[in-house]
Amino acid sequence: MSAPLLAYRHIFGLKPDVKSNIHYLDDQTVLYPAGHNVIVYSGESKTQRFIHGTDFSAALGRAEICALAVSPNHRFVAVSERGAERGQISVFDIGSLKKRKTLQTGECLSREFVSLCFSPNGDNLLSQGAAPDFCLINWEWKKSRHSQLIKIECKNQPITQCSFCPSDQKMVCITGLNNLQYFKIEATSAAGGAAGAQFKPLETTVRAACCALVRVAVLLLVLTYELWVVVVVVCRCTMKYRRITRVTRGRHKRR
Repeated sequence: MSAPLLAYRHIFGLKPDVKSNIHYLDDQTVLYPAGHNVIVYSGESKTQRFIHGTDFSAALGRAEICALAVSPNHRFVAVSERGAERGQISVFDIGSLKKRKTLQTGECLSREFVSLCFSPNGDNLLSQGAAPDFCLINWEWKKSRHSQLIKIECKNQPITQCSFCPSDQKMVCITGLNNLQYFKIEATSAAGGAAGAQFKPLETTVRAACCALVRVAVLLLVLTYELWVVVVVVCRCTMKYRRITRVTRGRHKRR
């Protein structure tokens, strides 16, 4: 006789240290993490459905959820898990609760991906790794491969979030402590005629634009100051002219 299996009925609590940890799937359904699980809670039926995290393994060790992202059509959820050696991303079908893809690469040394973001069309998934190399990766998640990868130099200022531009998914942005960087996904041609794409940093353009704005602001301040000087000089000259005119008229009347 086989032993009875235990099944989850209800999980209490919320894991607060997960990036983007609450998502509304519709007016009555909320997705959030609790422990090493992702909960799909229906406010209408007051029931929970569960997506369980990865079991203990030699590669991941005791895995821990650290970031979530939901696709724009609310059909898929990406779950980032911290591992003993490498971070791992799993993509689940929210309707069936089944795992669709597992994303991992040996080119990234990060033990976790601190932020995830689906592209506006849902075909790509952007992930930002943690220390030591802070890899920014653009995944073609349906094919279980990455199309672009770049290691970010952040000078001890960790990156905490990545995102696609809502109107142009070839533009991405990363933010962190005193850190804001933009990248553009540009097509490249490798040796042998093979086509590809890579992240092109745009922080120099942003800095140039900021410098230009500062110059314009300084110029406006200088022009404003000079205008006030001119106004003050004109007012003083006018007042002096009026005084002279009054004195002259007084003399004429005395005569």
